[in-house]
Amino acid sequence: MPAPEPERNFFRDLDGVWSRRKVIWRLVPQKDKLSFIGAVLLMALVALVETGIALLLGKFFDRVLKLAGQPATEIMRFATYSLGILAGAYVFKEILNLLRRGLVNRTTTRIEKDMTVRLVGHLLKVDLGALVQPPFTRPQLALQAEVLAAHVAVPVLAHAGHHHL
Repeated sequence: MPAPEPERNFFRDLDGVWSRRKVIWRLVPQKDKLSFIGAVLLMALVALVETGIALLLGKFFDRVLKLAGQPATEIMRFATYSLGILAGAYVFKEILNLLRRGLVNRTTTRIEKDMTVRLVGHLLKVDLGALVQPPFTRPQLALQAEVLAAHVAVPVLAHAGHHHL
């Protein structure tokens, strides 16, 4: 009887990732490391813009309170100007987010492709015969054929029956 698997735990998984971070980082090409660092810098810039937006909103409301009793045209001019600045800040923030998402998506896709090619290249060099168990006996082969037929034939027949309904 095999030993029971240890219970999965978020913190144990996080510890596993943290302990392998240096090995993983060495596998990542320099160009991709720079892309990730660029993405982090874009995130910092987005956070700075978001903080600026909050501060601008506070200043705009303070200014509106000071404009109480002023002519409506002056209030409208200030409101138009303020909303234009806020709209520009929000558009700028979203452009930065879009650039960050594109950068991270392109980088992770490139890393996945490179790692897959490296893995397949490694597997092609491995003696796969070493992974196969000793030759099967006729009864074992017959049993495997029956199991395979059951797993393949039953879904195929069930699927074929749905086309005739």
